[in-house]
This record gives sequence, structure tokens and C-alpha cells, in this order.
Amino acid sequence: MARKNKMSFWQKLRYKYRVSIVNEDYEEEERTFYASRLGVLFWGMLISAILILAGSLLVILTPIHKKLPGYTEEDFREQIIRSNVMVDSLANVVRMQDQFIRNLQQVMTGDVPVDTMALNDSILYVEREEVLPTSETEMEFRENYEKRKTVK
Repeated sequence: MARKNKMSFWQKLRYKYRVSIVNEDYEEEERTFYASRLGVLFWGMLISAILILAGSLLVILTPIHKKLPGYTEEDFREQIIRSNVMVDSLANVVRMQDQFIRNLQQVMTGDVPVDTMALNDSILYVEREEVLPTSETEMEFRENYEKRKTVK
């Protein structure tokens, strides 16, 4: 029976291998050094950790992080909110000016008499959502209110 040379896991990791760098043109050794599996693993992990740390610091400490989603600043969020409010108010102004121009065109073409323009003033005009129909209780309240108003 042939006896096998069994090495434990840690012995395999710590076993030193001879690494030679050979110039193939002249067939001579340029460099020779010894390395173990554990050493190669250690240096590989160390270099990987350094590269990850350098990349992270590059992103965190430079303006590159502003390009990534989720890294917005407080001032930027407030500016977005202010811009949205401004856009909404400007849309209302444009809508009012558009109504004014339509009313003015109707007056200029003669479609609407000038006396009725006081009722259709576009500056006071505000678009309303669809109004619900009046209920019977509301009608009764209005009648009672008008009666009280005329009595006094």
C-alpha cells in the first residue's frame, strides 16, 4: 500500500510554494519568490478592501454623490417644493388671463353686450369644482333665512 501524504486544511494554506517568473525568450528566471495560499488570500482581500474603501470615499467626498438617487440635500428638496407651489400659482394666473382674453374677444366681436361684462368679470372668476345639487333641507334653510331677513 502506498502511503498518502495527507495535509490538514491549515497546513495546505500555510504551505510555501515557489513562484518563478521566467522569460520565455531566453528561458531564464527573472524573479523567484515564495508564497502561500494564505498569503495570497490575505493580500487579495486587503487590496480588494482598499479599492472598495477608495471608491466609497471618492463617491462620498466628491460631488459625484449628488448624481446618485437618494442622496438629495434638504435645500434641494425645499427648492423643489417651492417650485411646485410656484408652478401651481402661475397656472392659476395663466388660466385667469386666458379667461380675460376670451371675455375681451367676445366683447370686441360683439358676441356679448358690454353691460353683462360686470357679471362675467374674469379677474373675480375662479373655476369651481362641480357643485353638488342643493338638498331639500338646504332649500328650507334658505327660505327660513330669507323670511327672517325680510321681517327684520
